[in-house]
Amino acid sequence: MTHRVALTPGDPNGIGPEIVVKALAQLEPVARARIVVHGPGQVLRRAARSLGLPEALDGIAIVPAGDLDDAAHRPGVVAAEAGRSAVACARSAIEACRAGQVRAVVAGPHLETAIARAGIAFSGYPGLGARAGGLAPGEVFL
Repeated sequence: MTHRVALTPGDPNGIGPEIVVKALAQLEPVARARIVVHGPGQVLRRAARSLGLPEALDGIAIVPAGDLDDAAHRPGVVAAEAGRSAVACARSAIEACRAGQVRAVVAGPHLETAIARAGIAFSGYPGLGARAGGLAPGEVFL
C-alpha cells in the first residue's frame, strides 16, 4: 500500500509556497503523486511560475483550502487574511489525516503575527493538531 502525505504551504504571503514548489520539483513523478497539497491553488501556481518550475505541480492533487482573493495575496506582507489561510490549510490537512485520506501532515512555515492579526488563538501547529484530534497538547509533537 502506498501512503499519501498532506502538505500545506503555511502563510501564503511568506516563503512557504516557494518551499513547497521547490520541494515538489525535487521529487520523481511517482513520489510526487503521493503528495496532496492543501492550500490555495492560485498561490501555488503563481509561486511555480515565478520560480520557473510550473512542472513541479504536475501530478499533484491540490485540495482547495485557505483560499485568498488576488488582492489578499501579497508576498512579503503580514496580513490577517494570510494568517487565516495558513490555519485553514493546516486544519484541512489534519482533517484529511483524521479521515484516513493521508498518513501524515507536513505544514509549511506560518507567521504567528499574521495569525494573531486574524484573531485566531494559536500556539503553533502542535497545539492546533492536538485540538483537532481531541488530544492534550503534550500528546503531539513536531
